[in-house]
Amino acid sequence: MRRILAAGIIAGLCAGAVGFTVQALRVSPLIHQAEIFEAQALARARLGESPGESVAAADRRRHPLVRAGLTLAASLLTGAGFGLLLAGAIAFSGRRPTVMEGVVWGFAGFAVFTLAPALVLAPQLPGMAESGLATRQLWWLGAAGATAAGLGLVVFAGRRTARAAGLALVALPFIAGGPATGTAAALPAALVAAFVAASMTGSAVFWAVLGVAVSLLLSRFSGPPPAA
Repeated sequence: MRRILAAGIIAGLCAGAVGFTVQALRVSPLIHQAEIFEAQALARARLGESPGESVAAADRRRHPLVRAGLTLAASLLTGAGFGLLLAGAIAFSGRRPTVMEGVVWGFAGFAVFTLAPALVLAPQLPGMAESGLATRQLWWLGAAGATAAGLGLVVFAGRRTARAAGLALVALPFIAGGPATGTAAALPAALVAAFVAASMTGSAVFWAVLGVAVSLLLSRFSGPPPAA
Protein backbone atom coordinates (compact mmCIF):
# COMPACT_ATOMS: atom_id res chain seq x y z
CA MET A 1 0.00 0.00 0.00
CA ARG A 2 2.81 2.41 0.83
CA ARG A 3 4.51 1.88 -2.51
CA ILE A 4 1.24 2.57 -4.31
CA LEU A 5 0.72 5.79 -2.38
CA ALA A 6 4.33 6.89 -2.87
CA ALA A 7 4.34 6.07 -6.59
CA GLY A 8 1.01 7.80 -7.17
CA ILE A 9 1.88 10.98 -5.28
CA ILE A 10 5.42 11.38 -6.66
CA ALA A 11 4.36 10.63 -10.22
CA GLY A 12 1.35 12.91 -9.86
CA LEU A 13 3.46 15.82 -8.64
CA CYS A 14 5.87 15.36 -11.57
CA ALA A 15 3.03 15.18 -14.09
CA GLY A 16 1.32 18.14 -12.45
CA ALA A 17 4.47 20.25 -12.78
CA VAL A 18 4.76 19.31 -16.47
CA GLY A 19 1.08 20.03 -17.01
CA PHE A 20 1.43 23.44 -15.34
CA THR A 21 4.36 24.28 -17.60
CA VAL A 22 2.39 23.40 -20.72
CA GLN A 23 -0.60 25.38 -19.48
CA ALA A 24 1.51 28.43 -18.64
CA LEU A 25 3.14 28.41 -22.08
CA ARG A 26 0.21 27.42 -24.29
CA VAL A 27 -3.16 27.66 -22.52
CA SER A 28 -2.98 30.63 -20.15
CA PRO A 29 -2.11 33.19 -22.87
CA LEU A 30 -5.20 32.12 -24.81
CA ILE A 31 -7.38 32.44 -21.69
CA HIS A 32 -6.00 35.95 -21.15
CA GLN A 33 -6.90 36.91 -24.73
CA ALA A 34 -10.42 35.57 -24.24
CA GLU A 35 -10.80 37.58 -21.03
CA ILE A 36 -9.85 40.74 -22.90
CA PHE A 37 -12.50 40.05 -25.55
CA GLU A 38 -15.04 39.31 -22.80
CA ALA A 39 -14.20 42.53 -20.94
CA GLN A 40 -14.51 44.56 -24.11
CA ALA A 41 -17.90 43.03 -24.87
CA LEU A 42 -19.11 43.84 -21.35
CA ALA A 43 -17.78 47.38 -21.64
CA ARG A 44 -19.65 47.96 -24.90
CA ALA A 45 -22.85 46.82 -23.18
CA ARG A 46 -22.46 49.36 -20.37
CA LEU A 47 -23.19 53.04 -20.89
CA GLY A 48 -20.43 55.43 -20.00
CA GLU A 49 -17.67 52.82 -19.68
CA SER A 50 -14.95 52.46 -22.29
CA PRO A 51 -13.41 49.10 -23.26
CA GLY A 52 -9.99 50.23 -22.04
CA GLU A 53 -11.29 50.98 -18.56
CA SER A 54 -13.01 47.59 -18.31
CA VAL A 55 -9.91 45.70 -19.41
CA ALA A 56 -7.71 47.60 -16.98
CA ALA A 57 -10.13 46.88 -14.11
CA ALA A 58 -10.19 43.20 -15.00
CA ASP A 59 -6.39 43.10 -15.10
CA ARG A 60 -6.12 44.73 -11.66
CA ARG A 61 -8.45 42.13 -10.16
CA ARG A 62 -6.34 39.25 -11.49
CA HIS A 63 -2.69 39.58 -10.51
CA PRO A 64 -0.52 37.32 -12.71
CA LEU A 65 1.56 35.94 -9.82
CA VAL A 66 -1.55 35.08 -7.80
CA ARG A 67 -3.13 33.33 -10.76
CA ALA A 68 0.07 31.43 -11.52
CA GLY A 69 0.40 30.29 -7.91
CA LEU A 70 -3.18 29.11 -7.73
CA THR A 71 -2.84 27.32 -11.08
CA LEU A 72 0.36 25.59 -9.94
CA ALA A 73 -1.25 24.46 -6.69
CA ALA A 74 -4.30 23.15 -8.53
CA SER A 75 -2.10 21.33 -11.08
CA LEU A 76 -0.04 19.63 -8.37
CA LEU A 77 -3.10 18.60 -6.35
CA THR A 78 -4.87 17.34 -9.45
CA GLY A 79 -1.77 15.44 -10.51
CA ALA A 80 -1.41 13.80 -7.10
CA GLY A 81 -5.07 12.78 -7.11
CA PHE A 82 -4.95 11.28 -10.59
CA GLY A 83 -1.60 9.68 -9.77
CA LEU A 84 -3.10 7.85 -6.79
CA LEU A 85 -6.04 6.77 -8.93
CA LEU A 86 -3.82 5.47 -11.73
CA ALA A 87 -1.38 3.75 -9.38
CA GLY A 88 -4.26 1.99 -7.64
CA ALA A 89 -5.74 0.87 -10.95
CA ILE A 90 -2.41 -0.50 -12.20
CA ALA A 91 -1.74 -2.27 -8.90
CA PHE A 92 -5.25 -3.75 -8.97
CA SER A 93 -4.51 -5.26 -12.38
CA GLY A 94 -1.86 -7.42 -10.73
CA ARG A 95 0.87 -6.74 -13.30
CA ARG A 96 4.25 -5.12 -12.95
CA PRO A 97 3.92 -2.45 -15.63
CA THR A 98 6.50 -1.73 -18.30
CA VAL A 99 7.05 1.70 -19.77
CA MET A 100 4.90 0.88 -22.79
CA GLU A 101 2.12 -0.39 -20.53
CA GLY A 102 2.42 2.86 -18.61
CA VAL A 103 1.86 4.76 -21.85
CA VAL A 104 -1.23 2.64 -22.51
CA TRP A 105 -2.56 3.29 -19.02
CA GLY A 106 -1.87 6.99 -19.49
CA PHE A 107 -3.77 7.00 -22.78
CA ALA A 108 -6.65 5.24 -21.04
CA GLY A 109 -6.72 7.99 -18.43
CA PHE A 110 -6.65 10.62 -21.17
CA ALA A 111 -9.51 8.88 -22.98
CA VAL A 112 -11.62 8.63 -19.82
CA PHE A 113 -11.09 12.05 -18.26
CA THR A 114 -10.41 14.26 -21.28
CA LEU A 115 -11.12 12.81 -24.71
CA ALA A 116 -14.54 11.21 -24.14
CA PRO A 117 -16.05 14.21 -22.27
CA ALA A 118 -14.49 16.67 -24.76
CA LEU A 119 -16.15 14.95 -27.71
CA VAL A 120 -19.48 16.12 -26.27
CA LEU A 121 -18.46 19.16 -24.20
CA ALA A 122 -15.25 20.70 -25.53
CA PRO A 123 -13.01 22.87 -23.30
CA GLN A 124 -14.53 26.33 -23.03
CA LEU A 125 -13.01 29.77 -22.85
CA PRO A 126 -14.42 32.52 -20.59
CA GLY A 127 -17.72 33.82 -21.93
CA MET A 128 -18.67 30.64 -23.78
CA ALA A 129 -20.60 28.65 -21.16
CA GLU A 130 -24.37 29.00 -20.95
CA SER A 131 -24.85 26.39 -18.23
CA GLY A 132 -23.51 26.79 -14.70
CA LEU A 133 -20.14 25.50 -13.56
CA ALA A 134 -21.73 23.00 -11.16
CA THR A 135 -23.87 21.57 -13.96
CA ARG A 136 -20.86 21.09 -16.22
CA GLN A 137 -18.79 19.55 -13.43
CA LEU A 138 -21.52 17.07 -12.55
CA TRP A 139 -21.91 16.11 -16.20
CA TRP A 140 -18.14 15.66 -16.52
CA LEU A 141 -18.07 13.39 -13.47
CA GLY A 142 -20.89 11.30 -14.89
CA ALA A 143 -19.29 11.08 -18.34
CA ALA A 144 -15.87 10.16 -16.95
CA GLY A 145 -17.37 7.60 -14.56
CA ALA A 146 -19.42 5.95 -17.28
CA THR A 147 -16.45 5.83 -19.65
CA ALA A 148 -14.13 4.39 -16.98
CA ALA A 149 -16.62 1.72 -15.96
CA GLY A 150 -17.37 0.89 -19.58
CA LEU A 151 -13.72 0.53 -20.57
CA GLY A 152 -13.08 -1.58 -17.49
CA LEU A 153 -15.83 -3.99 -18.47
CA VAL A 154 -14.69 -4.12 -22.09
CA VAL A 155 -11.06 -4.85 -21.19
CA PHE A 156 -11.30 -6.99 -18.06
CA ALA A 157 -14.73 -8.66 -18.17
CA GLY A 158 -14.82 -12.17 -19.56
CA ARG A 159 -18.50 -12.44 -20.51
CA ARG A 160 -19.89 -11.00 -23.69
CA THR A 161 -22.88 -9.57 -21.91
CA ALA A 162 -20.60 -7.63 -19.57
CA ARG A 163 -18.56 -6.32 -22.49
CA ALA A 164 -21.73 -5.28 -24.27
CA ALA A 165 -22.81 -3.44 -21.14
CA GLY A 166 -19.41 -1.76 -21.10
CA LEU A 167 -19.85 -0.53 -24.66
CA ALA A 168 -23.27 0.82 -23.73
CA LEU A 169 -21.74 2.74 -20.80
CA VAL A 170 -19.07 4.23 -23.07
CA ALA A 171 -21.77 5.37 -25.49
CA LEU A 172 -24.05 6.74 -22.75
CA PRO A 173 -22.52 10.28 -22.52
CA PHE A 174 -22.84 10.67 -26.30
CA ILE A 175 -26.47 9.53 -26.23
CA ALA A 176 -27.39 11.72 -23.27
CA GLY A 177 -25.63 14.80 -24.63
CA GLY A 178 -23.92 17.54 -22.66
CA PRO A 179 -24.87 20.87 -21.06
CA ALA A 180 -25.65 23.87 -23.23
CA THR A 181 -22.69 25.85 -24.53
CA GLY A 182 -22.48 29.36 -25.86
CA THR A 183 -21.83 30.34 -29.44
CA ALA A 184 -18.78 32.44 -28.49
CA ALA A 185 -19.82 35.11 -30.99
CA ALA A 186 -17.50 37.66 -29.35
CA LEU A 187 -14.47 35.36 -29.65
CA PRO A 188 -12.55 34.69 -32.88
CA ALA A 189 -13.02 31.16 -34.14
CA ALA A 190 -9.24 30.78 -34.45
CA LEU A 191 -8.83 31.60 -30.75
CA VAL A 192 -11.43 29.01 -29.72
CA ALA A 193 -9.85 26.35 -31.94
CA ALA A 194 -6.36 27.13 -30.63
CA PHE A 195 -7.59 26.88 -27.04
CA VAL A 196 -9.24 23.50 -27.60
CA ALA A 197 -6.13 22.15 -29.32
CA ALA A 198 -3.79 23.48 -26.62
CA SER A 199 -5.98 22.13 -23.81
CA MET A 200 -6.21 18.68 -25.37
CA THR A 201 -2.48 18.60 -26.10
CA GLY A 202 -1.61 19.64 -22.57
CA SER A 203 -3.86 16.96 -21.13
CA ALA A 204 -2.33 14.31 -23.41
CA VAL A 205 1.18 15.29 -22.28
CA PHE A 206 0.07 15.21 -18.63
CA TRP A 207 -1.39 11.70 -18.91
CA ALA A 208 1.57 10.36 -20.88
CA VAL A 209 4.00 11.62 -18.25
CA LEU A 210 1.77 10.31 -15.46
CA GLY A 211 1.45 6.84 -16.98
CA VAL A 212 5.18 6.46 -17.57
CA ALA A 213 6.13 7.87 -14.16
CA VAL A 214 3.69 5.65 -12.27
CA SER A 215 4.84 2.53 -14.12
CA LEU A 216 8.51 3.29 -13.50
CA LEU A 217 8.00 4.04 -9.81
CA LEU A 218 5.81 1.01 -9.20
CA SER A 219 8.40 -1.23 -10.84
CA ARG A 220 11.20 0.37 -8.84
CA PHE A 221 9.38 0.20 -5.51
CA SER A 222 8.43 -3.41 -6.13
CA GLY A 223 12.06 -4.47 -6.17
CA PRO A 224 13.71 -7.00 -8.49
CA PRO A 225 11.58 -9.80 -9.90
CA PRO A 226 11.68 -13.10 -8.02
CA ALA A 227 14.30 -15.65 -9.16
CA ALA A 228 13.06 -18.54 -11.24
